[in-house]
Amino acid sequence: DFVDEHRGRPVRGIGEPVWAARSPAALEECHRHEALLNLAFAEDPDFQLLCPYDAGSLPSHVLERIVLSHRHPDQTGGSHERVESDHRFDAFAGQLPPPAVTPDTLDFGLAERAGLDATAVADLITATSELAANSIMHGGGSGTLRLWQDGATLLVEVEDRGLIEEPLVGRLRPDITQEGGRGLWLANQLCDLVQIRSGVQGTVVRLHMQVGESAPVLERLGAGIGRWAEHSSA
Repeated sequence: DFVDEHRGRPVRGIGEPVWAARSPAALEECHRHEALLNLAFAEDPDFQLLCPYDAGSLPSHVLERIVLSHRHPDQTGGSHERVESDHRFDAFAGQLPPPAVTPDTLDFGLAERAGLDATAVADLITATSELAANSIMHGGGSGTLRLWQDGATLLVEVEDRGLIEEPLVGRLRPDITQEGGRGLWLANQLCDLVQIRSGVQGTVVRLHMQVGESAPVLERLGAGIGRWAEHSSA
């Protein structure tokens, strides 16, 4: 919005999503996010974004990936433009690592599930219901839901047969008058981290939520999904 409001004028920004305390999953998504910035602002020649990295605290493999998403890396006190070809980055490529523990699994399909009353449930249940609705509408009419706990993180994963072709899905704020198209955007607003992988084999979306007392939250989430499945059956 800020860039759009200052069209025709030089605009400068600083973004630092990468720091040492972030989890490996978050660092991976930061790399993909920064690569997508090149796409999001490809047609804004007056906008320049500086991305500081604390080289003294970050592991070498994180620093090595800087050149894959930044056109002018500066590692020696001087900026040097990359000479590699400017290829289209696929932010959904690859696979997510398997769960550290065996997750609970709930299969859902078009005839049995249709929606969830988001006003009666917590943020994570709202985000999960949006993903389930996406699978019903855009993922072939069915999907698989997985729940598990990894330390202080509660994870929810939805997998279906759909293919995401819009690289900025979930990152552009939907217009207030549009119908649909809010699911992944809401998930990004409500959860601590959202990971997306999509290709010809299908789509997997994984939600991360940091919790203090994880077990009660997991039980509450399971109960909410159970109510959703019961109320949605036709």
